[in-house]
Amino acid sequence: KNSKFYKTYFQLGRIAFLENDKEKAITYMKVYVERNPYDEPAMKNLFLLYVDTGRKDEARKLYKKIIRQGYSMPADAAKMIE
Repeated sequence: KNSKFYKTYFQLGRIAFLENDKEKAITYMKVYVERNPYDEPAMKNLFLLYVDTGRKDEARKLYKKIIRQGYSMPADAAKMIE
């Protein structure tokens, strides 16, 4: 379901990240990005969370999606997922 309150997931993800609960942050950010798939900053935050937690396969998939959508990534982002 696509609730009108989906933006809450972004805030919950930020709170979880600030509490150093990266797994919970990933859970919330994934839901947010699924419901708002063109939010560039959110996708990049999720990418970094995947990298930080060693989820390189998921990071690679998201990296490709970000590029496919026409957004740019920092030059060192590709090296992060090698």
